[in-house]
Amino acid sequence: MTEQAGIPIQLKIVSTFKHPGTKMTQEYHRATGTMHYRDEKRYLRFEEVTEEVTQTLVKFEGSGGFIRRRGVADMRLEFELGKQTKGHYKMHGHTMPLEVYTNRIIHSVGHDRIEYALFQDNQKMGDYTIDYYYTEGN
Repeated sequence: MTEQAGIPIQLKIVSTFKHPGTKMTQEYHRATGTMHYRDEKRYLRFEEVTEEVTQTLVKFEGSGGFIRRRGVADMRLEFELGKQTKGHYKMHGHTMPLEVYTNRIIHSVGHDRIEYALFQDNQKMGDYTIDYYYTEGN
């Protein structure tokens, strides 16, 4: 499949995380963005607006993909089902290398889910689940 013009989408993003020694936390965000297809890959592009604007690109490809966020801080996490991959978090000129272990990736019409564990220096930082719910239209 070749690249096509972006399809306008409405997103609901649900982030669930549990850090060692803490209770599970959920955060909800809404965004407007676009969905693109290139070859066998699907991309979601949107801006998250909290205190600052963060540009986010999510790529899904079979049993893998990545999340790239650019704003006050930059982050990139790579996902490959059942494997440990590299990532990083950058802020104020400092880079923190990360490792990601992908437990589960689910794709369905209008919904993608990534479940993973995040590590820094071989120390588990927490368990994370991100759900992207999206519908076409403005």
